[in-house]
Amino acid sequence: MAWNSLNADDLLSALTAPERDLFGTGDSGPGSGDRLDAIILWVVNQVRGKVAAFSENLGVMGAPETIPPELYGAAIEIARWKLLTAFPQGRVFLDAARERSYTDALKQLDDAAE
Repeated sequence: MAWNSLNADDLLSALTAPERDLFGTGDSGPGSGDRLDAIILWVVNQVRGKVAAFSENLGVMGAPETIPPELYGAAIEIARWKLLTAFPQGRVFLDAARERSYTDALKQLDDAAE
Protein backbone atom coordinates (compact mmCIF):
# COMPACT_ATOMS: atom_id res chain seq x y z
CA MET A 1 0.00 0.00 0.00
CA ALA A 2 1.31 3.46 -0.90
CA TRP A 3 2.49 5.68 1.90
CA ASN A 4 1.26 9.28 2.11
CA SER A 5 2.68 12.69 2.87
CA LEU A 6 1.21 14.37 5.94
CA ASN A 7 -0.91 17.10 4.41
CA ALA A 8 -1.10 20.51 6.11
CA ASP A 9 -4.64 20.96 4.75
CA ASP A 10 -5.73 17.73 6.48
CA LEU A 11 -4.22 18.98 9.71
CA LEU A 12 -5.96 22.34 9.44
CA SER A 13 -9.23 20.53 8.61
CA ALA A 14 -8.91 18.65 11.91
CA LEU A 15 -9.21 21.94 13.78
CA THR A 16 -12.50 23.36 14.99
CA ALA A 17 -13.81 26.59 13.49
CA PRO A 18 -12.47 28.74 16.36
CA GLU A 19 -9.08 27.02 16.07
CA ARG A 20 -9.04 27.62 12.33
CA ASP A 21 -9.74 31.29 13.04
CA LEU A 22 -6.39 31.32 14.82
CA PHE A 23 -4.47 28.85 12.66
CA GLY A 24 -6.44 28.36 9.44
CA THR A 25 -4.11 30.46 7.37
CA GLY A 26 -1.06 29.08 9.12
CA ASP A 27 -0.34 32.66 10.16
CA SER A 28 -0.53 33.36 13.87
CA GLY A 29 2.45 35.64 13.97
CA PRO A 30 6.01 35.72 12.76
CA GLY A 31 7.33 32.28 11.91
CA SER A 32 4.03 30.43 12.46
CA GLY A 33 3.93 29.02 8.92
CA ASP A 34 7.45 27.73 9.43
CA ARG A 35 6.33 26.28 12.76
CA LEU A 36 3.48 24.38 11.07
CA ASP A 37 5.94 22.94 8.55
CA ALA A 38 8.36 22.06 11.36
CA ILE A 39 5.61 20.30 13.34
CA ILE A 40 4.57 18.26 10.30
CA LEU A 41 8.16 17.24 9.62
CA TRP A 42 8.69 16.35 13.29
CA VAL A 43 5.54 14.18 13.35
CA VAL A 44 6.45 12.44 10.09
CA ASN A 45 9.89 11.64 11.49
CA GLN A 46 8.34 10.41 14.74
CA VAL A 47 5.95 8.08 12.88
CA ARG A 48 8.68 6.80 10.56
CA GLY A 49 10.98 6.20 13.52
CA LYS A 50 8.36 4.16 15.33
CA VAL A 51 7.58 2.11 12.22
CA ALA A 52 11.28 1.50 11.59
CA ALA A 53 11.76 0.39 15.20
CA PHE A 54 10.03 -2.87 14.26
CA SER A 55 12.82 -4.53 12.29
CA GLU A 56 10.47 -6.37 9.93
CA ASN A 57 9.25 -3.00 8.64
CA LEU A 58 12.64 -1.86 7.41
CA GLY A 59 12.10 -3.47 4.02
CA VAL A 60 8.70 -1.85 3.51
CA MET A 61 9.41 1.76 4.44
CA GLY A 62 7.81 4.22 2.04
CA ALA A 63 9.48 7.15 0.35
CA PRO A 64 11.11 9.76 2.59
CA GLU A 65 8.67 12.18 4.21
CA THR A 66 5.79 9.70 3.90
CA ILE A 67 3.92 7.66 6.48
CA PRO A 68 1.78 4.52 6.29
CA PRO A 69 -1.93 5.19 5.79
CA GLU A 70 -2.77 3.14 8.88
CA LEU A 71 -1.02 5.74 11.04
CA TYR A 72 -2.24 8.85 9.22
CA GLY A 73 -5.00 9.56 11.75
CA ALA A 74 -2.58 9.17 14.64
CA ALA A 75 -0.18 11.56 12.92
CA ILE A 76 -2.95 14.15 12.53
CA GLU A 77 -3.84 13.85 16.24
CA ILE A 78 -0.23 14.29 17.30
CA ALA A 79 0.34 17.19 14.92
CA ARG A 80 -2.86 18.91 16.07
CA TRP A 81 -1.76 18.61 19.71
CA LYS A 82 1.70 19.93 18.85
CA LEU A 83 0.20 22.82 16.89
CA LEU A 84 -2.16 23.82 19.68
CA THR A 85 0.60 23.65 22.28
CA ALA A 86 3.04 25.57 20.08
CA PHE A 87 1.14 28.85 20.46
CA PRO A 88 -0.02 30.32 23.76
CA GLN A 89 -3.43 31.19 22.30
CA GLY A 90 -3.92 27.57 21.22
CA ARG A 91 -3.74 26.17 24.73
CA VAL A 92 -7.27 27.39 25.46
CA PHE A 93 -8.51 24.62 23.13
CA LEU A 94 -6.83 21.79 25.03
CA ASP A 95 -9.15 19.63 27.10
CA ALA A 96 -9.32 16.07 28.44
CA ALA A 97 -10.77 14.68 25.20
CA ARG A 98 -7.97 16.23 23.13
CA GLU A 99 -5.38 14.93 25.55
CA ARG A 100 -6.86 11.41 25.32
CA SER A 101 -6.79 11.56 21.53
CA TYR A 102 -3.15 12.61 21.68
CA THR A 103 -2.12 9.88 24.14
CA ASP A 104 -4.10 7.26 22.17
CA ALA A 105 -2.23 8.31 19.02
CA LEU A 106 1.10 7.97 20.82
CA LYS A 107 0.06 4.49 21.99
CA GLN A 108 -0.81 3.55 18.41
CA LEU A 109 2.73 4.54 17.36
CA ASP A 110 4.19 2.55 20.25
CA ASP A 111 2.12 -0.46 19.16
CA ALA A 112 3.47 -0.09 15.62
CA ALA A 113 7.00 -0.13 17.01
CA GLU A 114 6.34 -3.46 18.70
